[in-house]
Order: sequence, then structure tokens, then C-alpha cells
Amino acid sequence: PVPSNSPMTECASPSRLALAAAEAEGIALEIHCGSLSGYRGVYRRLSDGRFSAYCVRAGSLVFLGRFGTAVEAALCYARGKRAGALVHAALGPTCTLTAREAVA
Repeated sequence: PVPSNSPMTECASPSRLALAAAEAEGIALEIHCGSLSGYRGVYRRLSDGRFSAYCVRAGSLVFLGRFGTAVEAALCYARGKRAGALVHAALGPTCTLTAREAVA
């Protein structure tokens, strides 16, 4: 991430900052040609023009957040997907958690 005191934060757009953060974290944003947003897991809200990020976890659709740009939402999706993969690798494919275990 770009430090808050960096001169880049004063003039860079949210999209440029998100792209810089993705590059710094080694995260690839997933392009999706079938999506109006252009990114997998990112949907444009027609009511206000903002972008929502969703992912699927344990067969359920999970809302990740709402963002001003598609790139910011795609970064959130990619981070969420990476975090889910890390948990899956650590716990194993057959391990399931109860709701109480998940928040502990």
C-alpha cells in the first residue's frame, strides 16, 4: 500500500492507488469479459453507479463491500479470494468450521 504521507496519495486516483496496491502485494486482478465491470466478482450498481464486490465461500455468496471504482472492488475481490485460499490450504479441503469457531 501507498503510505498516507506519500506525494502519490495527493494526486493519484483511487483506481491508480488500487492498481499500485495490487502490484505491491503481488495480486493479479481477474479480468472477466462477460461482466459489465470488466472484473470477476465485481458488479456495477445501476442505482448509484458504484461497484460491489462479491465472492463465493462454502457455496454462499458473500458481500465484500461497495466501492467507487471497479478496480478498487476487483482488488477487494482478489484479496478475499487469496485469503480464502490461504485458509483452505491451512485447514485442508475437508475441514469445516462452525459459526462459533469461525469468529473465535
